[in-house]
Amino acid sequence: MQMATHDEKCDRYNEMQQLTQNKLQVVSDNFHKWFIFNVETAKIVVRQSGGEFYLLPQLAARAPEELKESEVIPVHHCSGWESLQGKMSHFTVKEDEILTAESGQYQILKSLGKGSFATVAKCKKLTTEEVAVKFIRDDMSFAGRREIQVYKKLKKLDPDKCNVVRFIEHFTVNNHVCLAFELLGDSIHDFMTKRNFKPFGVSEIRVVAQQLLVSLNALKSIGLVHADIKPDNIILVNHKAQPLKVKLIDFGMAHMSSDFNNYKIQAIGYRAPEVILGLPLNEAVDMWTLGAVLAFMYTGKHLYPTHSNYEAIRVMVQMQGQPEEHVLDSAKYAESYFTKSNSSPCDVWRLNTSTEYTKITGIETERRSGIYDLFKTLDDLLHYHDAPKDPTELKDTLAFISLLKRMLHMDPTKRITPTEALGHRFITMKHLSRGASNSANISAAQTTGCQMNEAPVERYVTSTETVSSSDGRKEFVSVESKVPSDYQKKITIRMNDGTFPRNVLKRPRLTVKHS
Repeated sequence: MQMATHDEKCDRYNEMQQLTQNKLQVVSDNFHKWFIFNVETAKIVVRQSGGEFYLLPQLAARAPEELKESEVIPVHHCSGWESLQGKMSHFTVKEDEILTAESGQYQILKSLGKGSFATVAKCKKLTTEEVAVKFIRDDMSFAGRREIQVYKKLKKLDPDKCNVVRFIEHFTVNNHVCLAFELLGDSIHDFMTKRNFKPFGVSEIRVVAQQLLVSLNALKSIGLVHADIKPDNIILVNHKAQPLKVKLIDFGMAHMSSDFNNYKIQAIGYRAPEVILGLPLNEAVDMWTLGAVLAFMYTGKHLYPTHSNYEAIRVMVQMQGQPEEHVLDSAKYAESYFTKSNSSPCDVWRLNTSTEYTKITGIETERRSGIYDLFKTLDDLLHYHDAPKDPTELKDTLAFISLLKRMLHMDPTKRITPTEALGHRFITMKHLSRGASNSANISAAQTTGCQMNEAPVERYVTSTETVSSSDGRKEFVSVESKVPSDYQKKITIRMNDGTFPRNVLKRPRLTVKHS
């Protein structure tokens, strides 16, 4: 297929500018808004997706979702983009402004931040409490209405027991859909930023992991997939009063697992391989991103590249191995990232080079350094920090890495489920000796009402869908890992440029007997 050049695409955009006097048809679905100029020929189409506008070539017989990313270009790269924006705008936050909702009035106190879709402000409900109000961009009202439907489904869950944000109400101000939530504290990302990305200890990670696994178990019980878990969307409730008590927020990209085929989800670096490769999607994508978040908490760095799908896949293959043949055979976008080799009796897939990827997709990519350069396997995470001080702490770290490997399995059908993960030894702490006096045993006391054994989650049945009481998987059996025979202590020295040297000091082999 002949790909359009950047100039040709811009020419189409300039042509579109001359067609704006024609009738404008706007077609919306759950995630995109299509602006079609010159409706009779559908000659020029602009797609709005994730807060960006993209210029598409002539649709011909193909549906818009079948177009490759190489065939679209962000229109703000073309001249005259400003004229297309029109009435697109974020809500203007004005301190002390009074907003009127059905249940009462809100006073704006201050802005809390702005994203692609919305602005968030701290507000005070004049009759009761301080809240967080999310103002959806005026051109994204369809997304706001969809998000409201998600929160209505979430009302089936107890927000405190299931560790999800409490939704209060919705209202409209100046054509902006507004969503009011309980006011929480810092996100995991903001919390780490304030302490210069100092990593969490494994005992602290356990507290957060357990709560979020309860969240995923609860979401699965109502057939909902969050689809955008990342450090920004995990919020500390009140770290001073309830250390490490967290809740999951921002369900703007959530899907019903029974109707889930959108591949424009998750941030690169936290994007599951099945999303990149175009495999069937389900709640396993949330388990992957939770694993990536826990790795971020353990290292203070993103485990996977955040700038390129190709680089993310390359690093996954480097650390976790290539997806199995049958997985790639059924992947819609496998041929962008892999090529079937005919050099052996049986056709086998191999990873494309960056040059081959660019030739196939038209997307330029570059290799950037990161902590992933230090790891050949996920087991190498054991060497990232100084060696644990005692065998019990070492055993706890190994248990964490064991869980992480199962959360980051390349095959979503073999990835650990929330129920299985809640029974993993890292969460239950069954691997730790009773009475051991080390930091690994204090995590259960670091948050109020957060049980470290598997937490039961009620299952709900709605009028439109029935949730099975069993997921059909075999019961999880915990298998203890052995300490690597060539255990080494890495000297971790952070350089001024943020990199880490590869100096390694060998130390005597350790033998740990598992109970």
